Amino acid sequence: MATKPTGRTKTKRPPNVAEIISAIEKRRFTGPDYVFAPALPRGWPSQHAIDDFVVAHFDSDGRAARQFDKILREQTADIAELSDKLNSKALAASRGRRARLRKELRDRIALLPPDPYKRHFIDKPFLISTDAGLNANYEKASYGSWVKFDIEVTTAINAYVFLYYLWTNDSDQAVAVNIDGYLVADGWIELRSDGGFWPGDRRAEATLTAAMFPMEWWNQPATFPLVQEGQVQPALTMAVSSGGLAAGGGFDAQALFRGFDLQYRQLSVPAYGSLVILLEFVVTASASHGNAKIDFQSQDRDVVSPGVLISVM
Repeated sequence: MATKPTGRTKTKRPPNVAEIISAIEKRRFTGPDYVFAPALPRGWPSQHAIDDFVVAHFDSDGRAARQFDKILREQTADIAELSDKLNSKALAASRGRRARLRKELRDRIALLPPDPYKRHFIDKPFLISTDAGLNANYEKASYGSWVKFDIEVTTAINAYVFLYYLWTNDSDQAVAVNIDGYLVADGWIELRSDGGFWPGDRRAEATLTAAMFPMEWWNQPATFPLVQEGQVQPALTMAVSSGGLAAGGGFDAQALFRGFDLQYRQLSVPAYGSLVILLEFVVTASASHGNAKIDFQSQDRDVVSPGVLISVM
């Protein structure tokens, strides 16, 4: 919900990008927001009693568990071979995809009729930042700013990619605008959970989300308008689990290639007011006796933002 404005800019003074960047860096998160997933409470006295009972009555000499561990090692090798084949096939399919996408976008924009007063395409962010947990690298480029990262999660992580765009209403009249923020995600997500003879908390999950948030910079501190449905779009949700008795390891993998048109409609911007448009790509993952591999780094894999379209109504 938008907060009450404490100040408003009503002059023709152009926005100072350096000041905006400084304000953003002071307010944003300084690092990843780790939320460690709860593990099975093995320390409870009752749990120890249950473990002792199961072992004594079902595998007192440990022979069954040792035989099952041998089977699991064979399964792990099979999963690794399958993973390599699937990943190689997905990489081959993604080769050259970014270059083709940028060319197609440039060609389409060139066909748009000139309309300097009604349509404004911002082709490059003024700032890109990421949470430290992603170990990302990135580059600002016209029609194709990109972010690359590759992480393996064995506990839990909630990390963000941020791209900031700036637009100013140069008119001496308030206007209503529609905002379209564009993202394209090209990556590989792989989940594994360990197998085990005894029941346990063995799992892995991952959720990827694209979002856009307009920031009303004419208010200080900047405010956010009420959230609309088109601002947040899920990219992918995956989960594996193998916590049962005599359970084989869990495995799932998926290549993600998807574009997002993140939308905000009918936002009122005062005369000479500046909008900061924040595009986000959010990575949420957790694992217990397993792992989540999220690759937006290899070859042409990345998260790309072609730009932001502002349409004055």
